[in-house]
Amino acid sequence: MYYFSAKKNLFYPEEMKDIYISTDSFPDDVILVDNSVFNEFVANSPPEGKTRGVDNKGKPCWLDIAPLSHEQWLDKSKQQQRFLLAHANEVIAPLKDAQDGGYIEHEDIARLISWQKYRYKLTKVDFSNYPNIQWPEKPQ
Repeated sequence: MYYFSAKKNLFYPEEMKDIYISTDSFPDDVILVDNSVFNEFVANSPPEGKTRGVDNKGKPCWLDIAPLSHEQWLDKSKQQQRFLLAHANEVIAPLKDAQDGGYIEHEDIARLISWQKYRYKLTKVDFSNYPNIQWPEKPQ
């Protein structure tokens, strides 16, 4: 069995109740729920497009995930761009070092060029078409 706190939207194992109380971390609004409720809302992944919330009776329920605002979409997209650019930089750096040092292997020249083109295209991504942003194809 578990306790569920609507205020905190958290489950607490029944066998740990005394520990939570002794550390003054046991909420005052808990209700006792059985393992099936815990399994539905914690052990399993939420349904597509849902997040765990609380109904008007203080019980866990699935709520629709609110759509992202324009600013949130833009932030998420720019974060993805930074991640992809960082990865491209990690691939390019040793290849560029080898080229600059004159010891790059022939087959790596084409690889370097394709990754440099990819990195350049990443800097030109048009974010005005969110959420349908056209990302360049990552090289092999």
